[in-house]
Amino acid sequence: MLLRRATGGVVIAAGAIFVAYSLPEGDLGRAQRVDGLRSISLARGDIVQSVTAAGTLEAVDTVEVSSQLSGQIAKLMADYNSSVRAEEPLAALDSATYEVMVQEAQAALAVAEAQHDEAAAAIEGTQVRYEEGLRDLQVKSVLSRSGGVSQREAERARATAQALAAELASGKARERIRAAGVEAARAALERAQIDLKRTIIKSPIDGVVIRRNVELGQTVAASLQAPTLFTIARDLADMRVGASVSEADIGS
Repeated sequence: MLLRRATGGVVIAAGAIFVAYSLPEGDLGRAQRVDGLRSISLARGDIVQSVTAAGTLEAVDTVEVSSQLSGQIAKLMADYNSSVRAEEPLAALDSATYEVMVQEAQAALAVAEAQHDEAAAAIEGTQVRYEEGLRDLQVKSVLSRSGGVSQREAERARATAQALAAELASGKARERIRAAGVEAARAALERAQIDLKRTIIKSPIDGVVIRRNVELGQTVAASLQAPTLFTIARDLADMRVGASVSEADIGS
């Protein structure tokens, strides 16, 4: 059976060749035009197939802008599709509370500085009395050896000098504590000033606002997780598509 099929195929091929050579040149050209056949060279390449799917177009590089403070939104300076520059204000919180905190910190610093000055002045007074006590002790120590003053007076002068020395050391320790209080008050003032600046929410990058998640008058609570107020895309020319494509479409 296989031999017969093969033989039949050879006969058919031979017949086709015979017919082709038997036709005149003009008839052969007409036959090619009628059939519409076209000969091409073989080449390797990719098979391109279009697949339709629903998805989301999103920017590759985005930054979420949050508030480091809690408060009420008092101003909105940017909206969806707004082009912004780095450090440009986007929104502002109500700053009244933070302004009061700065004033309180300034007053606390003034008190701390006054207490430090008082402690420093007390040291100067104690230092003068201590030096006088040392001189009195030296004089009475010499006189007590020659009999000019009693031994008891010399001992009293020594006790006075020692008490003044202890008072001087205590005053210096108090002055160091007051100095530390000044530094703490100054740091508290700087922190209050930083918080006041943070009531202005600024863009960290150049880009375009692609999402605004806050409204005027809304209260922002910056607790454990800061809320996202704005989403900014760095470059809208750099985009990507997120879509769900069936494996059957990919393999077909």
